[in-house]
Amino acid sequence: EVSLLRDRALASITANTGDVSLAQKIESVYYRVQALTAVGEYQAAWEIADGLRGDTTPLVDLAVRWAETDPEAALDVVEKMKTETEKAVALRAIAAATGDEEAFQRALGMALAARVRNDATSPVRASLDLAAAFSDRPEYARQALEQAFAAAQQISTK
Repeated sequence: EVSLLRDRALASITANTGDVSLAQKIESVYYRVQALTAVGEYQAAWEIADGLRGDTTPLVDLAVRWAETDPEAALDVVEKMKTETEKAVALRAIAAATGDEEAFQRALGMALAARVRNDATSPVRASLDLAAAFSDRPEYARQALEQAFAAAQQISTK
């Protein structure tokens, strides 16, 4: 009777069973994108993503997962995201998947821009997460760690 609860349940069942046909019964675009992403139907999730209004959180998981198989498509998803924090997570995954210098630099810049209201440490954490994603590439990890340190020094303790 409550469509939101029904959609959430269907999304969860779709993810757990892999039954894509259940996703088509989900009315909410938000939960349908989540369900399709969970079962690896990235293109189908992307095709309905324009229906997301306001909250683009489901696009983060779509971009992160899609980055593993199609980083270019994942970059298109990033362009639809609303917040720098969402973009930072997705760009980190894309950079890690490609190992590309340009992708890393873009992820580094977005990590610094990843600000969350009432949380001065969010750029520090985003930079640290980027460093961890590149633990096998010391030159990149060092850049991200240096950025995290510089961002931490800018936090006012007043």
